[in-house]
Amino acid sequence: MSNNSKRGLPIGVNVESNKPVELGFERLTEHVDIVGPTGCGKTRSTIYPWFTQLARVPDATVIVMSPKGDLCPMARDWAIAHGLTSRLTVFDPQETPLVGFNPLQRNAWPASRHAKVARSAVRASSGQRSFDET
Repeated sequence: MSNNSKRGLPIGVNVESNKPVELGFERLTEHVDIVGPTGCGKTRSTIYPWFTQLARVPDATVIVMSPKGDLCPMARDWAIAHGLTSRLTVFDPQETPLVGFNPLQRNAWPASRHAKVARSAVRASSGQRSFDET
């Protein structure tokens, strides 16, 4: 890893001490969102370098999503160039049809179970814990 860091990923510099500030690996157990205006350098200065560091970790699962721009092709090409094709799965919505979920589509479940699952899906899609919140 760059800077030989075993504690985390670089996120900046402390303005008072001029020492590097890192995001600890333990903070990456769920997900990370990086938000900023177009053109501020999120992809090339933060996300892509993080990807190249994390992809080297043998048991890491790294999922890269970017609705536009060069991040996904850059990450794919880097993984291929570094022999990580056995760990690489590419999903491109422009090339692969999206898989939808229709909670009302008939299936082999009993009607009562199907109805319960459909209600749960509708409730969860709006972020509610119960229908009393509707």
